[in-house]
Amino acid sequence: AISAGQRALTFECIAMGVKAGLDPKTAVEIVAKSSGSNNVVLKTFPNNLFKADNFEFNFTLALSHKDLSLATQLAADLEYALAITPVVREQVMRAINRSGRNADITRMLHMYEAEAGKQIGAVAEPKGRRNT
Repeated sequence: AISAGQRALTFECIAMGVKAGLDPKTAVEIVAKSSGSNNVVLKTFPNNLFKADNFEFNFTLALSHKDLSLATQLAADLEYALAITPVVREQVMRAINRSGRNADITRMLHMYEAEAGKQIGAVAEPKGRRNT
């Protein structure tokens, strides 16, 4: 849940910066040097998302959604109220609806690119093709 949440929030904030006019690499560099620095800006963007030949992370949206669902169910069983994990799970479901269950988790970036109206990563979203 932590990794998925970190990824979703980072993608969302980078996309907002790009929509505001920042170059994607500059937006990532700013976050990397701030208190918001995390694995997504330090590793995922430079090693995967900014490289067309290594874009995918080899972990599916379906597996991410399963993990988030298990965490949410465990919290319900414990009668522990979660505020953020269910929102992240729904963001992953939005990405599944857009790209397919077997799409790589990096494809979640395309959802935020669409919101920003700009391409951020090295690989454009496939047109009219779902990876189900």
